[in-house]
Amino acid sequence: MPSPRSDDPPPASPQAEASCAGFDAYELAAVLSHYDLGVIEAIHPFPRGSPASPKALIRAEKGRFLLKRRREGASSLERILFAHRVQLQLAERGFPLPRLVGTQVSNASVLERQGALYEVFVFVPGSPFDGSEAQARAAGACLAQLHAALSDFPTQEAPSDLLRGFHDREDLPAQLAVAPAQVSKAWRLGLSERAELDRAAAWLATTYAEAAKEAEAAGVSQWPRQVVHGDFHGGNLLFTPRGEVAAALDYDSVRIEPRVMDLANGALQLSLTRGGDALAHWPAELDLSRLRAFLSGYDGPAPGAISQAETAALPWLMIEALIVEAAAPVAATGSFAKLEGGAFIRMIERKVQWLHDNAHEVIDAVG
Repeated sequence: MPSPRSDDPPPASPQAEASCAGFDAYELAAVLSHYDLGVIEAIHPFPRGSPASPKALIRAEKGRFLLKRRREGASSLERILFAHRVQLQLAERGFPLPRLVGTQVSNASVLERQGALYEVFVFVPGSPFDGSEAQARAAGACLAQLHAALSDFPTQEAPSDLLRGFHDREDLPAQLAVAPAQVSKAWRLGLSERAELDRAAAWLATTYAEAAKEAEAAGVSQWPRQVVHGDFHGGNLLFTPRGEVAAALDYDSVRIEPRVMDLANGALQLSLTRGGDALAHWPAELDLSRLRAFLSGYDGPAPGAISQAETAALPWLMIEALIVEAAAPVAATGSFAKLEGGAFIRMIERKVQWLHDNAHEVIDAVG
């Protein structure tokens, strides 16, 4: 493991008790017959993440497991297997994550059946991030543990189609340039609203370029590169009742970058402030207490793990990460999830402005 497992003849009769959202009963029985889980006791829908990648919670004689069918065309098999090798090294080094389950004949980490790709994981129970400083600190320590566990992972094995990071992207200006038209088309903006959105998008493009230059001036392109998580945020963490990280999830975005890219995105995501459905009422500022907690967790009991150069780059990389997160979906659909894209862009502009004007607050938060 990991290697793909091709079709074996399907079982004579389905073992699943019923169809499950996104799967049919025969599919479940055929797929699960390739795994040594013991007697299947119950199967339940697990409606998390994209509906295009359905998941089912399996209760079996040997424990609880999560079955996932990959969204067609989302990732190459090479990229999936690379991510699996990353997860296996993390598991070997005691990092908290859902363990892959291999097929019972060949111990393959991916099952191929009728053109679809399946994965099975040991199910990890846990609670979502609660927004507390204690859990933010635990998240920072978790990210530091991940980087240490992957510091020697052979990067020459990386496939060519790994997802790109957020730093110094050439496609960002074009995405921001088309975003106002997409929003106008999807939400029928008035002329004044469209003009304001054009201004905001142009300002974000300029600010992104300036932030990328600041990060380059700190030296990010010259720093050591390693495998990083690529999508480290509170939604990809589960916590124990004691507030420790039970598991870090979702390795589809692993890539090769300086570790500070992960650190900047984690710092941003764990300190973002929100305010309900009315985007105009979302605060501009970060939660500095959570930011300090996250960074102190990463830095560890003896501060100094985060270098001075990384500290100097941090606020500018956070600006880049915030703008990139907003630009692509709004440019594609005019919306961010179900939120109106224009209001979302203006909210991002306020937060970027705060970060730009308060870069010293982020630097001081490292301690």
